Amino acid sequence: MAASAKIRKLEPGAVRQNEKRVRNQVSRGEPFNRSQALGHVKGSIVRLKMENFMIYDNCQFQPGPHLNVLIGPNGTGKSTIVCAICLVLAGKTSLLGRSKEVGEYVKYGHNSAVLEVELCNPAEGNTVIRREITRQGNTSTWRVNGRVTTLREVEETVKNHDIQLANLCQFLPQDKVAEFAKMSKEDLLENTEKSVGQPELYEYHQKLKDSRKKEIALIKAHRDDKELLDKLKQKNSRLESDEYINALERFNSLKEQVKEVRANFDRVKAENAPLQSRITALMTRITELDTELKEKSNEIRSLANSAKAKNGSIEKLVDDMIQVQDELKEKKRKKKKGRKMLLDYGLV
Repeated sequence: MAASAKIRKLEPGAVRQNEKRVRNQVSRGEPFNRSQALGHVKGSIVRLKMENFMIYDNCQFQPGPHLNVLIGPNGTGKSTIVCAICLVLAGKTSLLGRSKEVGEYVKYGHNSAVLEVELCNPAEGNTVIRREITRQGNTSTWRVNGRVTTLREVEETVKNHDIQLANLCQFLPQDKVAEFAKMSKEDLLENTEKSVGQPELYEYHQKLKDSRKKEIALIKAHRDDKELLDKLKQKNSRLESDEYINALERFNSLKEQVKEVRANFDRVKAENAPLQSRITALMTRITELDTELKEKSNEIRSLANSAKAKNGSIEKLVDDMIQVQDELKEKKRKKKKGRKMLLDYGLV
């Protein structure tokens, strides 16, 4: 079974160039990444270590940068190495199709197991992921480059190294071969894009599929609309024919009605001609009476104003007369009073 090391074919010329570059770096005293110098690409497994894991006590592998093949009789631990690669890279036990509990992968007679993998990372230096599995409680302790971390961070680290354990085109355990064989051509293509292509390739492919679905939907909608339009045109043609006949009949009927109404109008007009003359004379007389009424109203208004003015003068004369009468009464009273006084004194 092939180990899960990434494969990149290097031509002999490229290998010689790598060797020459390494010799130049060494001669100049410059540091260099051994795995990168050997031709490993980012995410390639440089080293795999297992302690007390399934049938292994303590074993370490250093895969090469190209195709790595493990050969041996059944039961010698070839599949165990695949299990170690999966579990140390934060893969789920369900991907292996074996034991569901991670504690069951600890070697019989031991309480814990250790898995350690070194991944090529030319830009930042190789990444070392370590997983310590405890049988009791099925727990795990994770470390990345010696620092204790969480499963989520390990998953993110693995993802950043372009490793896809759930992709059968990149990681194919023995127990998943039957499932791989059942994959459709479309699934194989998409998983191959995810495995060996640039991240944008799969996204572009999905956008292309979505665009194709939209195109098919639009074509279907256009076809349905065209069929509906043809049906409506046929229906409209039939309706236009029927409606034209009905409209023509209605037009002729209305035309006859108009003639009849016009004849009745002329007849009534002739019958009402004498009345119209009399009405005209009456309207003239009404106009004359209105004019006369307005003139009389003006005269009455003038007389009313004159009477009102005279009434005011009369009221003033009455007031003056009352005042004179009051003065005469006062004089008589005084005269009477004086006469009495003269009588009292015997002067009269």
